[in-house]
Amino acid sequence: MLGRFRVSAGSHEIAASDWTSSKSLVLFQYLALHRSKGFIPKDVLVEMLWPDQNPDKAGRRFNTATSQLRKILEPNLPSKAPSAYIQRRKDHYRLCLGPGGRLDLETFRDLAGQAIKMEKKDPRAAIHLGRKAVAIFTAPLLEEVLYQEWCIRLKEEETSRLCRLCRRLVNLSRDNGDLSSGILFAEKYLRADPYDEPMYQSLIHFLLETGQTGRARRALKACLQRMAELDCPLSPGIQALQKNYLLSGQTHAGPEHIHPSHSPIHALLG
Repeated sequence: MLGRFRVSAGSHEIAASDWTSSKSLVLFQYLALHRSKGFIPKDVLVEMLWPDQNPDKAGRRFNTATSQLRKILEPNLPSKAPSAYIQRRKDHYRLCLGPGGRLDLETFRDLAGQAIKMEKKDPRAAIHLGRKAVAIFTAPLLEEVLYQEWCIRLKEEETSRLCRLCRRLVNLSRDNGDLSSGILFAEKYLRADPYDEPMYQSLIHFLLETGQTGRARRALKACLQRMAELDCPLSPGIQALQKNYLLSGQTHAGPEHIHPSHSPIHALLG
């Protein structure tokens, strides 16, 4: 779900050209994103795929899309045989990944949750788990899916989840003197939300403290550009950095200046 869209059934990766039906692809993505809800009513799926269309006609189209999806996932599945992946209970459907199957989005959520739980108990472990979590978040959820109403809210939710995690881990990294992790989390945050001035300030301080003045200047330049786009006045903290360090040629900010502030399915959907 994060990064380039890829699905593997067992050791076989399903090629992009195999997704001959756009509705089958959307159905798969929807079922994958809503696995935690269990079996999804057919009516919900039909309305998502064909909003405001004649129910009977849309129902027949749904049956076709479901059949096509089964064939994409299991090309050798005999006619009328139950699918190992698209499970049906009366008129309700769910996606089963199979033993050992994984979904990158679920892995990210799990690692993010573990990191937050370890925040106070073992900060170092929390930072380690957080690094693993953000490494999975290579790109926004379903990056190639644009302007489809069914996933807009979900895309925003996962971006917000990433930003909340990174903000907590930036603070945790600063408190525990792990400047390299602080840089990692701040940069990951800013790729998701490039208009957060306090996060730029944290990143610049981390970079100055580690002697990376060139990167700090580039971060400040990006911050100034973004704030200009918003027509926002600069905070005193950014003004101070601009004046005292990055424009004066000073290359190091001391500690006193640090900002407080069946075969399994594997799905990677971007």
